[in-house]
Amino acid sequence: MRDTILMTCGTSLIGNAGRAIGKELASSPDSLLRWLRTLDVSDKSCGAEINGLACMIEELPDTLDPIEVILYVSDTDDGILVGKVLETVIPEKFDVSKVKLVRIEGLNPKHPDTFRRRGLRNLVMRLADDVKQKGRPRCIINATGGFKVEVGLAQELASAVGIPSYYKFEFSSKGMLVPPMPVGLDIGLWLRLNKSMESLENEPLRKRDLDKLMEPICDEHDRERFLMLLEDVPLEKGDRLYDISALGELFRVLARNAFWEREVDFMPPPVSPDEKAEKVQHSNSEEHLLHFEARHGIGEKLLEIPFVSKVRSHYYKKSGWTMNRCHVKDRSEKELEVEWGNDMGLIKYILTVPKARGEEQLQAASLHISEKLKTL
Repeated sequence: MRDTILMTCGTSLIGNAGRAIGKELASSPDSLLRWLRTLDVSDKSCGAEINGLACMIEELPDTLDPIEVILYVSDTDDGILVGKVLETVIPEKFDVSKVKLVRIEGLNPKHPDTFRRRGLRNLVMRLADDVKQKGRPRCIINATGGFKVEVGLAQELASAVGIPSYYKFEFSSKGMLVPPMPVGLDIGLWLRLNKSMESLENEPLRKRDLDKLMEPICDEHDRERFLMLLEDVPLEKGDRLYDISALGELFRVLARNAFWEREVDFMPPPVSPDEKAEKVQHSNSEEHLLHFEARHGIGEKLLEIPFVSKVRSHYYKKSGWTMNRCHVKDRSEKELEVEWGNDMGLIKYILTVPKARGEEQLQAASLHISEKLKTL
């Protein structure tokens, strides 16, 4: 049974209330709440959120045992007003013990560029994070309320992460459960583009910086598809600013989830015992480096990974900071670099992955090791 309902929210409730009790009272949380309490959940004046939730609970008794409802509201005064009122009234009208309000930063239509570039991406990321935190078997998305593009993205994300979604038709008293669809996805493309897309996570890039970022993407078709996952904003003097689009964020969520579910399918083949080095090599015999390695044994643990044949330390700095990451160092030599550190020091290793077949397996190996480093 699914007990967590993730629900996109709009602001039609305020318009409905304005027509019933006047705009001034409709803008007051207390007045809006008092009016809403007088209505039955089937009354269309309640708005898409309550109508959709009521139909959903009634129509899906074998699927739902709702405990928590998470409301995703726009970054507007009206959106927050509706969210706070729903946060209060939903536990009164439904057998739900917890309602959580989430404001989606940037989801404000008065600022179209921010709405498109940040708001929709933030919605996708927050929905995906909550599904991951709660667990897919517990979640269902109600995508009845909100902007049309918001509803569409929520439904797409439901398919992306493998959970059902529900939509109530405005012209009907019934709704529709949309099961997750098996979506064909090129996980290899995600592996090849992942590092470049990660570089765009925190801030957009100008055209010249984007060109530099794309230099490692050798295949022209991959470059074209990479650009399809971005959106650009015109700047002065003909320059443009590039950022991950909402579609690009959906692609990342879907591909990342699919990769970790099938991680073993993308790993390089293991090396034979004859190919495996007996011990970690060190580029120098500095006492502090050897002491650091002896104490933590990171190199030895990396050498135990089945597809790694050699591990060589090539850098050490006494006193460091917490770090654990891996990236492709040299494609032609099939080498990865690992950086691992704490307050005692920072050490870097070169790992050889001789049987990696192409960019995809090198990137998959890098992701696998990055995840493994978190537990060391």
